[in-house]
Amino acid sequence: MAALAPVPASTLPAAVQRIAAAMDGFSVEATRPSAADIAALAAELPRRARVYLSAVPNRPADELMAAAIAVRAAGFEPVPHVAVRNFASAGALDDFLARLNGEAEVQRVLVIAGDRAEHGPFRSAREAIDSGVLRRRGIRTIGIAGYPEGHPRIGIDELDRAGISVGGAFRQRFSQDHFHLGREGGIEALGRDGILADDAIEQRR
Repeated sequence: MAALAPVPASTLPAAVQRIAAAMDGFSVEATRPSAADIAALAAELPRRARVYLSAVPNRPADELMAAAIAVRAAGFEPVPHVAVRNFASAGALDDFLARLNGEAEVQRVLVIAGDRAEHGPFRSAREAIDSGVLRRRGIRTIGIAGYPEGHPRIGIDELDRAGISVGGAFRQRFSQDHFHLGREGGIEALGRDGILADDAIEQRR
């Protein structure tokens, strides 16, 4: 069957045009994608689309690394979840980030603590961000998770102290915050535009 010709945007109703504009630059998320999964994405997604890659508890970091490399090879931008509690040492996290940047050209990640009680030197995403390791290893844009409905294992007071409880009216509207990393490794700019926050941030060169 022949593919349908695209409909010119100018002929669409205004409401549809707004929806289409909101979806421009959308991202998808994959969990342990196989070669067949990535091939299927290549048939449907535009090149350079962002593909977020889940950090599955109790799975080796090399598995996530391989997925990032495969996603990049397919022409997409891999955005791995970095679960900092999964790393037994600062050196292990440093090595993982260096490989992500060097082998998969990763410059954007989603930093999370990870759903496990035990941890190495990093208990929270913020501790890893504040350490400067992401900036040193070529990461330029990060996302952190917010918890609009709270977290089953983390009390609201602790989330408030970490600055990620997403409370009140903010809680209703936003699910994720996106940051630039400044020259010294700290947070330089913050975008808070809900699902469009990633697009609102201009990459630093």
